[in-house]
Amino acid sequence: MVLAVALGTGTGLADTVAWWRFEPGSLTTDSSGNGNTLSTSGAIVTNDVPLNAVGNTAGSAYFNGSAFAKTIGTLNLSGFTNVTVEWFMKPKKATGTAIVWEQSANAGGLTGAMGAFMNNLANGKLDLLQKLNTRVLWNSFTPIDGTDGKWHHYAVSLDTTQSYTNANAMKVYVDGAHLGGSYFGSGGEGVPASLVNQVLNIGMRDGAQYPFVGFIDELRVSSRLLSPTEFLLKPCSAHWKFEPGALTADSSGWGNSLTNVGVIATNDVPSRVRGGSAGSAYFNGSAFAKTINTLNVGAFTNITVEWYMKPKQATATAIVWEQSDDPGAVAGALASYINNNGAGTVTAMQDIGPRVLWTYPAVPDGTANGAWHHYAMTVDTTQTHTNLTALKLYVDGVDQGGQVYNVATTGGVVTLVNQVFNIGMRNGTEYPFAGFIDEIRVTGALLSPDLFLNAPPQGTVVLLR
Repeated sequence: MVLAVALGTGTGLADTVAWWRFEPGSLTTDSSGNGNTLSTSGAIVTNDVPLNAVGNTAGSAYFNGSAFAKTIGTLNLSGFTNVTVEWFMKPKKATGTAIVWEQSANAGGLTGAMGAFMNNLANGKLDLLQKLNTRVLWNSFTPIDGTDGKWHHYAVSLDTTQSYTNANAMKVYVDGAHLGGSYFGSGGEGVPASLVNQVLNIGMRDGAQYPFVGFIDELRVSSRLLSPTEFLLKPCSAHWKFEPGALTADSSGWGNSLTNVGVIATNDVPSRVRGGSAGSAYFNGSAFAKTINTLNVGAFTNITVEWYMKPKQATATAIVWEQSDDPGAVAGALASYINNNGAGTVTAMQDIGPRVLWTYPAVPDGTANGAWHHYAMTVDTTQTHTNLTALKLYVDGVDQGGQVYNVATTGGVVTLVNQVFNIGMRNGTEYPFAGFIDEIRVTGALLSPDLFLNAPPQGTVVLLR
């Protein structure tokens, strides 16, 4: 049995029509329990897998250009008005139309059928479509890494109750980010097309045309419009554990590795970390780390940033972490400082354009000779920034109260951003931090304290004597 757990509203197993996980020993199995078993020719299981799949994954399917799979029976979607199809993919074919998946032996020729193709409208592009009565509803875009890339998560949702002149009829997502709505082929009026009951082909059109080359994993069909928090995609976008031998590694599976100048791994670690900790990072006042690329949290409406800290710096402003090279000048950017709003304070902040949204309680042990403590900052961009729940800072799981403003103008909603993430110093040049940092985790959801890294494991009984 596979138990899929997500930090959102769940994986929607009750609405799952089909779910091919391509696991070792069960390449053709439908994990939904609905019996949509595959037949396969030449597809093989590999241990090359996406690391950011919910519930983890032990295998993926590799299609070599002559391999394919298809449902033994039809995949019946005809009773549903909404559908979401999602999958992980790492394509390796740069030119020539290739079928990722399509319902029927020709999705472009059967009203109501859906499909996903590589290199169809242009080399290097991924096309999602549904055939309407008189034209094709579609969205075409270039995958993040083209066709020689890394694992990415893709999802297309279709709402047949919408007029197809509405861009929300079809939505496309990559790694949880909404890429926009649908477009039309030429000729005729767009009218809703009912979903169909047809065979689903994977990796080739009916075993005969348009072969796909590359890896596919976790292909799931759901009978409703899923939100990104319900995708088979871990909302955690970074987790730096600062372990020995892996000081710069991102354990979230999102690939947000760090560059490091002078930071060293130590065995001085916080005592209560969910999953344990074998090492921490020590910053000596001239050391720093930063992401090699930008940390893209722009797809999220909510975010939680957690970290453990034992600072050794009593007075001057110091960067614990900050997104961008100056969050105070980039609307939407997040940051945490010590001693910025007075000696011994810890600041959690978001720039909201005309002003800064922040809170700055005292560090529990001051900042000169402290102990390990856990900190968590949450931001809800659906709130107006006059609402004290928009930004919160927790210390050891205790809410320190809502935010304040630094100038008196109207607070507005500010979206999260795609910026470099600095740790221990601003861009390697200003406001150096001295002390220990461990377990920085960035999650695209509002976590409650019971889900923080310092929370007791579920099922633990605490005896109060």
